[in-house]
Amino acid sequence: MYKDVPVQSADPKVVGGQKTEDVLVLTYNEAHKASMMGMKIVQSPAIAMARRFNQPLKIIPIDEPQRYSVIEAETSGGEIVKCLTGKSRCAILSMSDDKGRSFEDALRIWERRNDFLDLGAETMETGEQIRDFLFLDSDFLKKNEEKLKGFDENMRIEYGLGVVTLIGDRMKDSPGIASLAISAISGINIKRGIFAPHTSQIILVVEEKNINATVAAIHLKKQELNNKM
Repeated sequence: MYKDVPVQSADPKVVGGQKTEDVLVLTYNEAHKASMMGMKIVQSPAIAMARRFNQPLKIIPIDEPQRYSVIEAETSGGEIVKCLTGKSRCAILSMSDDKGRSFEDALRIWERRNDFLDLGAETMETGEQIRDFLFLDSDFLKKNEEKLKGFDENMRIEYGLGVVTLIGDRMKDSPGIASLAISAISGINIKRGIFAPHTSQIILVVEEKNINATVAAIHLKKQELNNKM
């Protein structure tokens, strides 16, 4: 795939004057997670096709073809945190836990949607159990809000959110990455933290207006994050 630049450690437009790095190698898994969470260089269908036929996918800059990124099945070594992504227009939907299961099944089976995450259930002080879902496409919720209330008329949706995601398969073997990332953004309110390094991602949910500042602040600490190797 010919592009202007190879895969970058973050969007140069987002991190301002910071120098971004070329990401030399990503696994299919890392690339898929990064694309889903906002990386604009490679789209998920291209990654899925490369994975299906077990073929490396090269991202080659038109003007500097010797400077390229490779997406392949496995990599040896490499950085713990490969890249940081930011995605806007997200939302959190909250509904009764006992209705959440049928809601999730309907979305995955009938609507064939996989662009949301189950954040789990919590028990309120009233004793009611509430289940939260993070949606990566708030427009879907806005267009279908009335229909979705058929599952739970008391459901609540918080719009105006974004996600900032740290990507890297090796995070699962490197404790402390999440705490270092959070220490870089002490002045920014984190709505939710999804600390799942075993899935090659750590996700921070913030207000949409804070996405760029969050990515930039954590990117400044990227070298420190990778020094945990």
